[in-house]
Amino acid sequence: MRQIRVTYHREDGSWWADSDEIAGFTAAAGTLAKLRELTAEAANFYLDEPVALDEYLDSGARLDAPWRAFFSGLPSAIVDNKAPQATVQAGTRVLVGAAVYA
Repeated sequence: MRQIRVTYHREDGSWWADSDEIAGFTAAAGTLAKLRELTAEAANFYLDEPVALDEYLDSGARLDAPWRAFFSGLPSAIVDNKAPQATVQAGTRVLVGAAVYA
């Protein structure tokens, strides 16, 4: 399975993604949850092979398994339009907190 690095950006109330590893690739959505779903589908379709996403925020914070596990069980209406606040120091990723809305 091919590993592709994707970076998520939030701008003017919406989310968009790009990847330096897929020429010309961009995707956009209203929420981070929807964007992650669309990005996975688009990367698999574009490359015509199974893809594992290595996901990052534009701040450099990596969206890894613990973050996914925590948020994947919440309704998308709760986790909406805000990225987790993360701190990355000396190669260590630490989840500090997240904005959660009802």
